[in-house]
Parts: sequence; structure tokens; C-alpha cells
Amino acid sequence: MAVSVDTVYQKVLVLINKEQRGYLTPQDFNLLADKAQMEIFESYFHSLKDDYHKLKNNINFADNAEMDMDNLHSFQVSQTLSVGTNGELNPLPDSYRIKSIQRVESDGTTEVDAITEKELLEILNNPLLSPTKKRSVYIRTMSSSGQKIAKIYPAPTAATNFIFKYYARPTAPKWAYVVVNEKPLFNGNQAINFLLNPSEEEKLVTKILELTGVIIQKPGLVEVAMTQEAKTKQEQNN
Repeated sequence: MAVSVDTVYQKVLVLINKEQRGYLTPQDFNLLADKAQMEIFESYFHSLKDDYHKLKNNINFADNAEMDMDNLHSFQVSQTLSVGTNGELNPLPDSYRIKSIQRVESDGTTEVDAITEKELLEILNNPLLSPTKKRSVYIRTMSSSGQKIAKIYPAPTAATNFIFKYYARPTAPKWAYVVVNEKPLFNGNQAINFLLNPSEEEKLVTKILELTGVIIQKPGLVEVAMTQEAKTKQEQNN
């Protein structure tokens, strides 16, 4: 699952140059391409949250939720972590968003619930709510050395393992090139494609155009982007 970084760049250049609206260098394109990809990636989480909210209210958005999950599936990573000397998961992988943490003991595997520090104080002061091995909780915090850690309650032993599932940040796209006759020539061997679904190609073009219009102070580019986006939506509706 990928979108060609060269195809997107060429489309962006065509739309920018169509009415002599300037030039987007490979360096600037790469910066904007990463930002555009991250905006679309982040939108999956917002959309999924909205879909589940509608499902709870008996609004049929199951297909939308399934599509968002499909878009996120390739970014999901599962990793087994052991406990540090202080009974903490240290360090956590450089995840974008945590999906789940499971506690693996000799008598079974249970889900560990994420809570805030305020919620932690409340349950630790209430014997009826105190966490147990079968009802564990965790908070995300930082160690004294600046590393991401998960503080687990109740504190695990060295024999306890954890299955850590998270969504990894998409690798930044890169339109790599070599200079030939003073012009950049695409280098496919060094290039990094967008890691989104191929169906997101036109959305990437639109978002990069919007960002480019702001940066090079060409307001007309935003109109071009809006026209392209409207055309894409119309084609999808048809």
C-alpha cells in the first residue's frame, strides 16, 4: 500500500505551473509532503472516533469505521516488552498512538487500561477501586532521563511481559533526485513513497497545493486546490 511520490510531485508541478504560478523545489515539496501525509493520517483517528460516536447513537456508519480501520491497519505494530528494574515499561517504542497494552502473566493475559494521573490518585485512595493483576492500569510519563515510560499498577515483577500495540508514525516521503544539466532528475532508488492507501493520491495533491499556496503567497493556488478537491468529491459521488 503506497502512493508514488513522483506521481504526486508531477501532478503538483503541473497544477502550479498551469498558469505560471511559480515553482516548488524538491526540498520544499518534501517538507509539505510529510505535513500533508500526517494531516491525512491524523484525520483517520478523528474520523474513527466520530464513526464510533455515531454508531453508539444507532447511526449506521459501520462501513466508514471499517474503512478507517483498514487505512490504519498497515501502521499497527505489536511488540513484546519486558519490565525494567523499577517495574516500569522503559523505554516505550517511539509510537504515534497507543492502541493497547496487555499484561501477560502465568495465569493468563489481561488488558491494561490507560488512565490519567488524576484518575490514578482517585483509585489508589479507594480500596474498592485499587488495581489488581486482573484489573491493571497505566499512566504515560517520562523518566528522569527523558525517556517515555509506562508506569503500571499494580507494579509488575521481572517475570511479567507486556504486549504493546501501537500505531507507528508514517515514514516521511522523499522525492529523491540527482542533478543532471543543472536540473533535478528523479532517483527512484533513493525515493520514499507515501505510505497511505493509493486512493488518497488526489487528496495528497490537494493538500500539498493548499500548503504551497500559503507558503509562496499565491492565493490563487488555493482556488486551484479547491477546484481539484471538488472535482475529486464529485467523481467519488458519481
